[in-house]
Amino acid sequence: MADACNLLDEDCSGVVNDDNLDVYEPNDDEEQIHDLGEVDHPLFGGDALEVSGLTLHNADDVDWFRFYADDEIFDNVEITIQILVPPNGTYVVELYRVDGDYDDPSDYTLEDSVAGNGFMEMSYRGALFEDDEDDWAIRVAATSWHEQACTLNYRLDIFN
Repeated sequence: MADACNLLDEDCSGVVNDDNLDVYEPNDDEEQIHDLGEVDHPLFGGDALEVSGLTLHNADDVDWFRFYADDEIFDNVEITIQILVPPNGTYVVELYRVDGDYDDPSDYTLEDSVAGNGFMEMSYRGALFEDDEDDWAIRVAATSWHEQACTLNYRLDIFN
């Protein structure tokens, strides 16, 4: 039997709603963080990064993403993240600067976060004349999850 979008494991796989996994699953913790690549300012040959078709397949699902934003002394990092999550439930999105190893949570510094539903936005402007704000991580999770949310996609747009 296939999993329906509910809180049951109908196919007995050990994963609830696994038929609703997105292409980035399983990325439920820092050890399975999905690398989105580089985001750079358009003046330096970069482009915005658009990631769509994302889902949280159950109430305990947490999606982690990482990206590289080239921070040069002459090209200060200015990150804006726009998030479009389902209108039902409540979601939290956190932006972390990573100073060191992605596998070491002690190297993560929370720089901004938003909570709610629908359209949300957060940003970070780096320190002038510094060039060490290159590595970033984003965490997306539900704080209250509607059982049908696993069939609804969310989207991240990252600008630098």
